[in-house]
Amino acid sequence: MKLSRSLRPNPFFVVFLLSFFFLAPFTANGEVTTYTLSLSPSTEAGGGVTGGGAYASESNQTIIATANPGYLFSAWSGDVNSVKASLVVTMTDDLEINATFVPDRNDDDGDGLSNYTEIVLLDTNATNSDTDGDGFSDYDENQTQGLDPLVENSDLYSYATGREQTARLAGKAEAQAELAEGGLSSLSYFQNVDLGQPYTSQWFYQPGMGWLWTSKESFPFIYRAADNETGVSAGWLYLSQTEDQTKVSLYDYGTETWLFQDF
Repeated sequence: MKLSRSLRPNPFFVVFLLSFFFLAPFTANGEVTTYTLSLSPSTEAGGGVTGGGAYASESNQTIIATANPGYLFSAWSGDVNSVKASLVVTMTDDLEINATFVPDRNDDDGDGLSNYTEIVLLDTNATNSDTDGDGFSDYDENQTQGLDPLVENSDLYSYATGREQTARLAGKAEAQAELAEGGLSSLSYFQNVDLGQPYTSQWFYQPGMGWLWTSKESFPFIYRAADNETGVSAGWLYLSQTEDQTKVSLYDYGTETWLFQDF
């Protein structure tokens, strides 16, 4: 005897019943077994996690770790270990999983400050080496007493670079006259002058000043190391160069005073 079409079982309904009765675990009283998925970040400042909750046994759940600006996701630990920020876990028991976030030590703008330092500690722009647009880099202002990478100091920068330009032009004219008197070619000399090459590079010791540092790129700005014996704090100095100087003149940004040394 053939069943009429209306009495034939729906194959999709049959599959559903088989899955429900034979695949879903039950407790003794007939309820579906559930497990708890507990997630927590290593530090709330570092980032957040999603995907926690109560889920049926054998079900697959996606957990996601999202780092806050200035941090990077490192790894999951606890009942599951993985370095993937987005991960699928199978609920076979209660799970406790921790997400670890670490400071972002990359330097996207190449100014010498890590993304973590700029975003979390200084609140500066990690993709702009000069957040306040005053000509001083965020790194230089952060390392110099009296300067702030969030406070625009363009007048000070213009003053410093103006003094340097004046000194450069005056020194160039004087040297040109001396070379001309001697019948010498000034071409190679002035090529070196235009490069702004300082008389020394990197660390050097100056009596009365202590250990100083400069480079081709930073000159005429000079960094002075701290000296505990004399009570000198570390900070940046500006070397003034004018034709009428009788002493070496250095502006101390930390104390906002001029320092003078005999030649």
